[in-house]
Amino acid sequence: MRADFLFTLPAVIIQPITGFWLIAKAGFDPTQLWLALSVALYVLAGLCWLPVVWLQLRMKRMLELKAAGAEFDAEAFERLRRTWFLLGWPAFLALVAVFFVMVMKPV
Repeated sequence: MRADFLFTLPAVIIQPITGFWLIAKAGFDPTQLWLALSVALYVLAGLCWLPVVWLQLRMKRMLELKAAGAEFDAEAFERLRRTWFLLGWPAFLALVAVFFVMVMKPV
């Protein structure tokens, strides 16, 4: 969780700012399809990441309570973990696709 807040959150803030600055600096037309596609993929990744943060907080709290001796619902934890894992795939693949779209400029 610390890594998300130390690395991912600043990147989520800084990347769009620097990205739009670079678009302007390079003289690209911001309405080009490849740029719109990269932004849409970035937003998709962000929409997957936001619930992941909530899931991580919930799972962390469950584990803290377990460590303190409270009852632990393993099935609920597994559902949260599975959802966390499943949300990670589209986010990861979207960001890989952003990289290729930005490099290849296919459309």
